[in-house]
Amino acid sequence: LYIDSRGFHLLYHVYNYDDRQTCTNATVSAHAFSEDGFTWTMGAVQPYTTQIARTDGSTVTVSTRERPKIFFDKSGQMTHLLNAVCSRSECPEDHPCVDCKLQAWDYTLVAPFETARRSVVV
Repeated sequence: LYIDSRGFHLLYHVYNYDDRQTCTNATVSAHAFSEDGFTWTMGAVQPYTTQIARTDGSTVTVSTRERPKIFFDKSGQMTHLLNAVCSRSECPEDHPCVDCKLQAWDYTLVAPFETARRSVVV
């Protein structure tokens, strides 16, 4: 949860058990916003996806990005998005992408907003 000049924002992890095998377009995030903190609207698109833009121009696909955290600088500007991610880009047919993490190694991703703007919409 964070507050800016437009109101309240929630950035959180979601998933869809129908996202299976290829995790390129798997559902991993949602954004809700409210002017008053009581009436909330869901964003129409995911604020970030399973596609991670690297500084060399390549893209990495992960099966899930969970536990979003936003870091702010001293002036209140968002600087980085942190997520727990699973390194697998594909999962066995009998496992949804969100459960792929049980069969692979995970790590914490720190993405500066300058390079992540293509994959982060807030």
